[in-house]
Amino acid sequence: MQNIARRIKTLRETYNYTQAFMAAELAVSQATYCRIEQGNYSLSIQRLQAIADILNVPLASFFVQNYEYNIHRVEEMERVIKMNESLIQQNLLLTQEVKRLS
Repeated sequence: MQNIARRIKTLRETYNYTQAFMAAELAVSQATYCRIEQGNYSLSIQRLQAIADILNVPLASFFVQNYEYNIHRVEEMERVIKMNESLIQQNLLLTQEVKRLS
């Protein structure tokens, strides 16, 4: 629970949201929201989803270690795959041209 609480606080601070704003959005007291960030409040999956929605992140981001790093790696891999596909296509075209000229 502490890791999730830290993640919530970090994301809230990234958006420059106050605890009061988050509490109002969640319809809880600021004291209750403070307990959430301290890891002293048992969150239901529904409440955690509501927090994820406010912070504009997938629910999974609270459970996957290094979520942003993993997303960057996936995006990087997708770029490499597209480059490889392009190179393969160019190679095929060159091969066809060589055969035609032979």
